[in-house]
Amino acid sequence: MNQLEYEWVKKTPRQLLIHSITHEFHHEGQIVIMLRLLGYTPENTDILVLE
Repeated sequence: MNQLEYEWVKKTPRQLLIHSITHEFHHEGQIVIMLRLLGYTPENTDILVLE
């Protein structure tokens, strides 16, 4: 049986925030592409839509 070795990674709060935001955009893009492949045109997914 293999033992897993874990190594601590230090990240600043800023790095964690930026990672969380970009990761969310990544998944949002995946969903939009899947919808388009299914023939659906999604509405604007930006929560900060300026009218």
